[in-house]
Amino acid sequence: MSALLRPVTDEDARRAAAIASWLDGYESATSRRSMASALRAIARTYQGLGPRDPVDVNLFAWEALDSVDFFGEVRRRLIERYGREHSAKYLLAMRSLLRHLAARGVADFEYAMQVLEFMKVSRLTSDPPPLNFTSGDLFRILQVCRYDASATAGLRDLAMISLAATTGARRHELVSVVMSELDLGRGQVELHVKGGGRRFAVLHSAAADHLERWLEARGDVDGPLFPALRRGGHITETAVSDHQFWKVLRRRCEEAGVDPVIAPHDLRRWFVTSLLESGVDVFQVARLVGHTRVQTTIRYDRRPVGRLREVVEQLSVPLFADLELIDKPPVVPESVPEGRLRPGPSSTRETQQMAWRASHPDVRQGVLGRERG
Repeated sequence: MSALLRPVTDEDARRAAAIASWLDGYESATSRRSMASALRAIARTYQGLGPRDPVDVNLFAWEALDSVDFFGEVRRRLIERYGREHSAKYLLAMRSLLRHLAARGVADFEYAMQVLEFMKVSRLTSDPPPLNFTSGDLFRILQVCRYDASATAGLRDLAMISLAATTGARRHELVSVVMSELDLGRGQVELHVKGGGRRFAVLHSAAADHLERWLEARGDVDGPLFPALRRGGHITETAVSDHQFWKVLRRRCEEAGVDPVIAPHDLRRWFVTSLLESGVDVFQVARLVGHTRVQTTIRYDRRPVGRLREVVEQLSVPLFADLELIDKPPVVPESVPEGRLRPGPSSTRETQQMAWRASHPDVRQGVLGRERG
């Protein structure tokens, strides 16, 4: 008999109840779906299943994670399949679930605490990879939306993608917007943020333009700002799901020839990176994307190391040769009569030194020599 069809035991029922209460502890439906998806990925990975193979997380022996050996083996397989960076999310989910199971008595509390202490998730200290997405890529994506064969789908996707790119909205924030939360007159939109709060995002003029054109096709009836469409471009009363938005963005990237294909959260990273690149203060950027901690915003910065090097080079620091004293009396050739103009600098290096000192009037020439004397 397969594992999916075996009889359910009392132990399975206790485990299932503990998993359900753990998921209910997350406030937003998006977080609950994300954690449930993480559990399925962990169970599939350990059992050697494919990413789409059916799996019942309630039948997986999560309580066995209170063993260092079992926890370590699951972690090894996750890192082998997803890599160290992407497996960190699954490892954090494992730790959180194990702590909850121990608190409910499903797992051994003492052993679980030892595992959690011994098997800590190390934070990556390396710089995140640069974002391979440019303003030119965004232009091509929006252009294919404008010239879509279905005017309704094209206008909706044009407004939806441009709003995501110019507000840094998470995909669940974007698809949750209803008509009453959009205020074109004030140029703002109200978003349901992660954790159950709300924030107001300002509208870029281009996004406002695309929204106005979309509303001409959609109409001003109440309901979701971005509804799902049936065949033929018929507008429904159901909002686009966050997964449907991911599929829309992926399809538009393929149509526009954007490679690699981006995910919705890459638009948020592009928004943060572009603003920081333009010199916007990191505290303002954090406020715009709804981050309560600036450290979170900094992790979204995907500027390449070469760009950071250019920023550092803007600091005004003299070279070794620039520090040479050049206030000594000039050596005047005998062929130049007394009273004539002093000859110019005798070398390119001296010209550079004089130019540097001229641009730094606060530096006194020869000050080191006088102080030493």
